[in-house]
Amino acid sequence: MLSFTPVSPPYPPLTVLSMGPLSLNLGSVSPKGTSPKTGKQPCYRASDFAEPITVIDSVDEVPNADVIIDTRSYNNYQQFHFRKAVNVCIPTTLLKRRSMTLSSLFNLVSFPPPLKTLLEKRMATADPKPGDNVKLLFYDSRSTGDSISFNTFHTISKFMAFGHYFDIYLLNGGFQSATRSLGVHVGDASPERDELPPLVPSIFSPTSDPASDSSVAATTDSADSGLAGFVLPSATTSKVKFVSSLKKQQVETKGSGSNDLANYHHRFRYPSGTSAATIASTLPNLPPWLSTIVANRDDNDVINDLNHRFSRIEQLEVMRLQSLVERTKTSYHQPSRSSPVCTPSGLCPDCDPTKYEMPKGIEYGYKNRYKNIWPYEHSRVRLGCNSCSEVDDYINANYIDVKKVVPKTQCRYIATQNPMSQTVCDFWRLIHSQKIKIVINLDRNPVTYLNDRDFVGSVKVISQNDSLIVRLINGEIYHFQYLQWPDFGVPENFDSVLEFIRLKNETMAKLYDGSQRPTVMVHCMAGCGRTGVFITLDTLIDCCERDPCLFKSSEQDLVFQIVSSERTQRIFMVQNLAQYIVCYEMLLWYLDKVNRCDLKVPQYIKASTPSLLAMATHQSPIKTPLVSGESGGDYFTFSMV
Repeated sequence: MLSFTPVSPPYPPLTVLSMGPLSLNLGSVSPKGTSPKTGKQPCYRASDFAEPITVIDSVDEVPNADVIIDTRSYNNYQQFHFRKAVNVCIPTTLLKRRSMTLSSLFNLVSFPPPLKTLLEKRMATADPKPGDNVKLLFYDSRSTGDSISFNTFHTISKFMAFGHYFDIYLLNGGFQSATRSLGVHVGDASPERDELPPLVPSIFSPTSDPASDSSVAATTDSADSGLAGFVLPSATTSKVKFVSSLKKQQVETKGSGSNDLANYHHRFRYPSGTSAATIASTLPNLPPWLSTIVANRDDNDVINDLNHRFSRIEQLEVMRLQSLVERTKTSYHQPSRSSPVCTPSGLCPDCDPTKYEMPKGIEYGYKNRYKNIWPYEHSRVRLGCNSCSEVDDYINANYIDVKKVVPKTQCRYIATQNPMSQTVCDFWRLIHSQKIKIVINLDRNPVTYLNDRDFVGSVKVISQNDSLIVRLINGEIYHFQYLQWPDFGVPENFDSVLEFIRLKNETMAKLYDGSQRPTVMVHCMAGCGRTGVFITLDTLIDCCERDPCLFKSSEQDLVFQIVSSERTQRIFMVQNLAQYIVCYEMLLWYLDKVNRCDLKVPQYIKASTPSLLAMATHQSPIKTPLVSGESGGDYFTFSMV
């Protein structure tokens, strides 16, 4: 372990060369109360450092730099970086802590033996001689002497506390400036080597195979091995980490029989007054694909059938995740169409055209509530960037659209996790950038993200009972919180869920015309289990009402198809067998209510709906939400500011 004593000797005056600060045009003015505030990620100047640093325009101005440090996210570094550059990207939450010293940083990352030897030798003496300092060149995406990102500033500050060991330089304009000056465009994907100008290979190093174990280390020539870089543990073992986070038990490819359910006891819930023997005659609107599953069958047979279908969904997901790890579709397409997991839904391994890539979320563990739940890259929601911060578009959220299964559906969703304290800003940025007007919260815990005064100007509780709280945020965002759905479980009161969905649909109908496809944000805790069940049921109801022909005449199990489609867009949607079964149960309860013309919004909510919607047309008084410590009841009280 390395330990150092900080000293602050005099330094030469700061020299800032020609390039000025770079700013981004964010396009439109943010709506009141929902726009991100730059105070979350302040900009710094070179003059803000405790000691001067040297800002340069080209890496050629420091040809003998000992270490070039890239503070961008590992995904950006992995795609393209300066030769000899090493990646040191520390989570913002850690950089903010005073306890995160340079020694802590060194203990957080892994050092190649040559670099560790170099640092130990240079820092062994308390009074280094002139010329013995380690030359450190820092760069990120676009920081300049007048506008330095939070991560870069605080990373440099950790080294500056031991300034007598280092000469510190900052590349003016960052990586983007350097690539522009050479006529190189660096996009979202790594460019091919033969696309680079002749000069570039001597300066830049793209990562040729991001999936290989060797590629995750900094790219260096053999002669420069002593200048190898810091390698983040999460980067060097990302593949191993991802594999270890997969489900502990692989799904058996032979399907599930009754023996698989020896310890699982569930009585299938038919609508009141019906049973397996009477459901088909009671519900004339029961589609054949659903009738074959639930009608005139023993309860054990129904559960075994649903278990078999859910197991196929699980098997498909395991194969998708395996293809993601292997970074090749060849192995993913090995199963033949005779495989037990192959289905007519077009989502089997032979039919799925999606290229599954290693998720960016691997390098953003501090932004993930659960270590094994990351968004797929192909459906990941990307945040807009802030001109005063590093380009960080990551949020644990996926677009969910099952239009391929239900072409006429109006439903389109964003599934995300319940935000943590370090991701609340990103959560509100997402709502603003995606123009979200309806937020569905299936977690019954107090809603702490409504306390963020940077984004929440007013909160109005429109209606509330034991199962549902309806709020109006900033006079324009409708927040529905369902209170009777346990984590990993299913709701007990199906009627309250159906009434909740009906109210949501009526609100959407008054906010949008029929030609629009609004996006609804849905979250529970992880944004997978309960979120998946809600999206499945909401889509089935939408299909029944908008496309009754498809709903009644489909030759395939629509529940299976919809859940399978969701799983290709976000992992673990409809997380367990109980949640999968409840999709069929609540659909039957919905059809029973439609048959009895009994599907109505409760009067106490229906009466308040016009006033709720009318409030969006005028400015609400600014109120401060105060979250109580209670786990139930009235979560909010209000006081005029």
